[in-house]
Amino acid sequence: MALTLIIIPADTAKPIELREADTELATLQAIVGGYIELVPDWHEHEGRSCDVFCNERGRPEGLPVNARATDGWLKALEGKGPLRYAPVLYGDVVITPPTDEEDA
Repeated sequence: MALTLIIIPADTAKPIELREADTELATLQAIVGGYIELVPDWHEHEGRSCDVFCNERGRPEGLPVNARATDGWLKALEGKGPLRYAPVLYGDVVITPPTDEEDA
């Protein structure tokens, strides 16, 4: 089933893209350019529940920092208390509807 995905490119010269696509593993991997990782503690975007995925190996593979996605993640982390990690996202990021709601 096609859903609206939000793709946030690391390259700030590229616009944020809305794309109708499925949320199969292969689709998400193609968008982020490798193995996917669920971004922790980012569960809402523009007032809607979501899941956010990035390239699991973005930093070691030398992908560029995704400033726009990192900014969104920092907003999602506000009020969560001290962090045990540096909240920085690398490479392209995709926002999807929550996976548990897709099956409903």
